[in-house]
Amino acid sequence: MKRVSARLGLAALAVVATAAAASPSGGRLDPQFGGDGLVVQRLTKGHDLAQGLVTLPDASLIVAAESGGFLKPFLGPDALLLRLRPNGTRDRTFGRDGALRVSVGRGEDHVSGVTRLASGLLVAGGAARNLNADAYNDDGALYAFRAHASGRLDPTFGRRGVASIRIPKWSFHTALSGIAVSPDGSVVVGGTTETKRLTLARFDRRGRPDRQFGGDGVVFHRVQYPYALTRQPDGRLLVVGMTNLPRRDWFILRLRQDGTRDPTFGGGDGLVVTSFGITPDAARAVTVDSHGRILVAGTIYIADVDCRTLCVQLRLVRYLPNGRIDSTFGRAGRVEPEIGLGHDTLAVAIQRDGRILVAGSSFVSTVVNDQQLAVWRFDQKGRLDSTFGDSGVLEVNPTSRRIKLDVLTHVAVQPDGRVVATGGASKQETGFDGGIIYDVAVLRAR
Repeated sequence: MKRVSARLGLAALAVVATAAAASPSGGRLDPQFGGDGLVVQRLTKGHDLAQGLVTLPDASLIVAAESGGFLKPFLGPDALLLRLRPNGTRDRTFGRDGALRVSVGRGEDHVSGVTRLASGLLVAGGAARNLNADAYNDDGALYAFRAHASGRLDPTFGRRGVASIRIPKWSFHTALSGIAVSPDGSVVVGGTTETKRLTLARFDRRGRPDRQFGGDGVVFHRVQYPYALTRQPDGRLLVVGMTNLPRRDWFILRLRQDGTRDPTFGGGDGLVVTSFGITPDAARAVTVDSHGRILVAGTIYIADVDCRTLCVQLRLVRYLPNGRIDSTFGRAGRVEPEIGLGHDTLAVAIQRDGRILVAGSSFVSTVVNDQQLAVWRFDQKGRLDSTFGDSGVLEVNPTSRRIKLDVLTHVAVQPDGRVVATGGASKQETGFDGGIIYDVAVLRAR
């Protein structure tokens, strides 16, 4: 395990909250976790980016990550589950040396997230692309796998614990953020193809394609640039993203349990589109509160000659269960803080007391390459919560040098109220194409 010093500061991004807080975190790094509140895990020499997080009853953490790859063409990362003890050290009794690695194909296995069933079983999944790791066969697949708490695959699910549905002739661009698991153990995962076509697959509790979903377990929808997926308590699905025509605005698509559009949502076609003006807008993360209201976190892109700290800004919108904007939230349903983001990756979650967490990355200065991990907290009305961190934000630098881009992808709240978030710390090395690659980063605040 590699541990580095952390620094508090200003600004950042969005999240996921699972359990209620006994006493809400004050937004200060917890020195009982990794010695300074931050743990960085170098799992391989390649790309190790966390894409999911679940807290366990004993305060341990399960982190889902894309691990390895991107050092050679066509050889991408595998899916991986990592277990950390309450103090941040790797739990080496889990899987093999603290991790369970799953390879769906020889190409890139993109990870959507991880969750824990009431039985204690762990479920993760995502989208795999370029299964044969060559330039001529770009078939993709949607996949899910199930594992015991010990880190061993559950052989009663799919084939030796892994289920997949091949999508021929469609190359997956990436996986949607989030997976949707039902109480009966069925799971929905999604991805977007190179043509920006939304594809969702549902596996039943035994890992077989669910024929009640699209007829063969797969549904397609012609919506552009989908980014995130979640499940409502009644089983309906929400997908958010960005439209393409006539201009780029953000959208929410609601689907019934069988994968068809929900005519009771929006204008009768299951679709709600929200615009912030002539600039491109994108919905990046979605969750549902205890009243059934839908909270979406997203971005707007500002055209600015000197576009450094405010070219990508955070936005929040809350919708009523029927898709109409909730006018009691923020200003006419919208929260538009002047918060500049280092990256458009976002996650959002709601604590039991109604406060909102958002996590990702932000600028701390006018230096373009000084983009750090950050978590914000807002109150129920959409105002920054000044009792959290520094005027509503916790910011952390996982590296001792200014380097490219650090980002949080998921956040959660432990039963004792502490906030945990995970994502990636930029490596000094780059991928074969010069792109950024990461080490897994996890922070905890109390």
